[in-house]
Amino acid sequence: MNKLTALELRRTSLRPYRIAALSIFPVMLGLLYLLASLPGWEPYSSDVDVLLDRSGVTGIVFVLGTFAFSMLFAAMAAKCVVEEYSGKRVVLLFSYPVARRKILGVKLRLVFGFTVLSALECGGVVLSIFFLTECLFPLCSGDLEIGTVVLAFLGLLWSALLAGTAGLVALWFGFRRKSVTATLTAGVILSLLVCQAMSAMVRMPAAWLILLAAAAVPGAFCALDLFRMAEGMEV
Repeated sequence: MNKLTALELRRTSLRPYRIAALSIFPVMLGLLYLLASLPGWEPYSSDVDVLLDRSGVTGIVFVLGTFAFSMLFAAMAAKCVVEEYSGKRVVLLFSYPVARRKILGVKLRLVFGFTVLSALECGGVVLSIFFLTECLFPLCSGDLEIGTVVLAFLGLLWSALLAGTAGLVALWFGFRRKSVTATLTAGVILSLLVCQAMSAMVRMPAAWLILLAAAAVPGAFCALDLFRMAEGMEV
């Protein structure tokens, strides 16, 4: 399995996806500070009440981060999985003396692992910078509590896994149709639905675990069905 992973890494250039992940970082960081400072500009506006505490600020940023990284998953999966199993490329893919399940498994682990780890890395740095500056020059009202920090990092973990799960379901739609466009379109729709559900619990990022548990069921079904479709393909 390690040899298959190494082979897949040689065949797949991760540079464009690294650049995409790095480009999300300044957007998330800048948006976080913008939202944190917004109540100070309009202290009497009821429209910004949700932004008055750090949980609300970080929650909103990670809702948007979930959308960004789930789309990164969809784009990467469209290139590394859907295109590979479409047209003449699948003939070469199935010529390897390796079980089809193992080949697809390596691809899925690569895409899922890269997306989730990138989201965790990006979000972790964003949170670390924000909470450090909040200790020195606070923008949000109230003292910074350790519970707020812990909940924010838990929310980051759940949001990263939600991004990967939404992307996996989008891949299932695209794989069935062997269409890159269908993968990306499903990615947009599913990401919006997930983010809408997350936004309803924006002040309670730890509650996203419930949403993740619910999303894990269709995610597991899609993963199993992807293996079934790959094994049943004729070339």
